[in-house]
Amino acid sequence: RGQEGAYATLNPIDPRNLTNGPTYTLSDGNLTCSMTGGSTNSSENRGLCASTIDIPTGKKWYCEMYMETLSNNDFALGIASDIVKGYYKLSGGKPGAYLLRRNGILYYPTGQTGTDSSREYAAGDLIGLAVDLESSTKTITWYKNNIELYSYTVDEDQGPFKFAAGTDAGSGNNY
Repeated sequence: RGQEGAYATLNPIDPRNLTNGPTYTLSDGNLTCSMTGGSTNSSENRGLCASTIDIPTGKKWYCEMYMETLSNNDFALGIASDIVKGYYKLSGGKPGAYLLRRNGILYYPTGQTGTDSSREYAAGDLIGLAVDLESSTKTITWYKNNIELYSYTVDEDQGPFKFAAGTDAGSGNNY
């Protein structure tokens, strides 16, 4: 029997994983998500897969995602609020989201960074996400195989947030 308590799984009834893009198939008690296919919708409207629990303000939360397979760079993971309908926008910011794309681009509410090979991750990597909404400087930090990849300041007013991941057309991803 697993540890009892308040822990998140992936949300099978979140409407964002049922519409607008890739097929998000949950398994293993909603701890594994396979993402395949896509649509002609723009990436900002392609849906994503999110956790069941909102990350509470004034708390620290952590999760890990194992990148079993990644078929292209069009994959991003991080935190997103319920207003986020897709995983990234081709230009400008992504209100309500802090999502790190596989090729190192970070999408945040008011903009995006450029590609950076020091922030890249690949199949076989274990990605950790530490969200600190307790400290005076609110942050999200991504880790790759227990080594810090990147940290960014979070605007709590963009939340509440859930852990989330999304992909683009033609990608097959399990985490």
